[in-house]
Amino acid sequence: MALTQLTWSAFSLVSTQSLVIGIIVLLLLAVKSSLRPRKMPPGPIPIPFYGNIISDALPHTDYTNLSKTYGDVFSVKLGRHYMVVLNSADVIKEALVKKANDYAGRPKRLLYDILSEKRQNIMFGDYDNNWKFLRKMTHKALRNYVTGENLERLIVDSVFPQLQESIDETDGKPFDPRPVVLSMVSTVIASLCFGRNYAPSDPEFQQVMDMIDNIFHKVGNGLLEDSLPFLKFFPMKRRRELKENADKFANFIQGKIDEHRKDFDPDNLKDFIDNMIKLQQDEAVTDGDEDDQSLFTDVQLRQTINDMFIAGTDTTGNSLYWAIAYMVNYPDVQVKVQEEIDDVIGHDRYPKLSDRQEMPYCDAVIRELMRIKPVAALAITHSTTCNTSIGEYEIPKDTLVTVNLSAAHRSEKYWENPEEFRPERFIDLKTKERKTPDSFMPFSMGRRVCVGEVVAKAELFLIFTGLFQQYRFSAPPGREPPGLDEFCEALVLRCYPYEVVAKKRC
Repeated sequence: MALTQLTWSAFSLVSTQSLVIGIIVLLLLAVKSSLRPRKMPPGPIPIPFYGNIISDALPHTDYTNLSKTYGDVFSVKLGRHYMVVLNSADVIKEALVKKANDYAGRPKRLLYDILSEKRQNIMFGDYDNNWKFLRKMTHKALRNYVTGENLERLIVDSVFPQLQESIDETDGKPFDPRPVVLSMVSTVIASLCFGRNYAPSDPEFQQVMDMIDNIFHKVGNGLLEDSLPFLKFFPMKRRRELKENADKFANFIQGKIDEHRKDFDPDNLKDFIDNMIKLQQDEAVTDGDEDDQSLFTDVQLRQTINDMFIAGTDTTGNSLYWAIAYMVNYPDVQVKVQEEIDDVIGHDRYPKLSDRQEMPYCDAVIRELMRIKPVAALAITHSTTCNTSIGEYEIPKDTLVTVNLSAAHRSEKYWENPEEFRPERFIDLKTKERKTPDSFMPFSMGRRVCVGEVVAKAELFLIFTGLFQQYRFSAPPGREPPGLDEFCEALVLRCYPYEVVAKKRC
């Protein structure tokens, strides 16, 4: 009996000691997980093992508010990773322009792997020679086909008539313009890529729209697995469905590439895919094997087309959705826009890209829209490619870095009354001379600046001026104008749904 009691006492003592040691170890790990690396920018104290709590719907606003306490450069912890946040034009330029190579990386994230077949694209790819080569090829193809007359002809001959038909069908009744503008922008990208004019009711076009909508819906504001890596070992439903949708879209695009190859004629390039195939053949690396195209693979080709859709449809469509909302809220600006359109273009023809030079006020309105509501309020997360610095702080290699474009665009340091919508910031009303402040960066800066910037600007100008040439938009009778509150989803700054009335002008 005594021996049993002695054994039990010893066991209890060991158990108690183990528990105390376990608690101490846990506390030490908790403290360690909350300690910032030496010389890392300051920031809020993270919750042990979890990190800082940042709003899903308004992360850019949370970062802007934190900058008022911790400065233009601070850091937060997301899961097990620290992320540096840049909140002013000065520090953004220091990182992305002056130290462009240092900040040109992309973090290794499960989300990026799923969306781009292990980051085989421009948007999420590693900053290396292969990425530079792919970006160069895409620039060439965009310059050869997507800009200029091809884009203009497509919008004028195909998109505008469909747009008018869709809006005229509302017959002066309230409607939500989002499906109309998103369908229109998607039609442009689909037609440019695949070489056929799609009607909104076309079954194949509807298939494309459904696949893209499903991808954006599943992306949300990222995968929890990227903050809490142990979740990768669990069968998460959203991750599985996202991969299924991404793979389905990639297979669809590959089918289109295969179709193009069957009747490919290098002397008659019909669309963006033909241009990319031609560049792939021209730049093929031949090392005893004529089919060796290791620098420009089919995976990269279809992922470049994927970039065109993912980056080019939802973003431009939401810019136009914001544009209608603001023009209804600022009818005096809408009147000035339409007066300039009437003076320069009239009503006998649709807008052309050559008109932009003669329309500084419309251009200023579009720029002010991109300033106050930058579609990518937070640019896609960067990572450092080496040990570097920002200001007085040292930033280790592979550190996550996010660029708060919204903060730079709404800072009183650079903009007078930044929350006011005022197109005159971008134009001298007396001389009509355009102004482009250094703190204006809607497409980001540096090595990762948006590869489709020229296309997006041209598309926005043509569709914006075409819309307001044909229609005057107003709030439905007895209702308030659209709200201008915002939320962020799938990296895009979005406007809450609203309805308007469209009145034909001509």
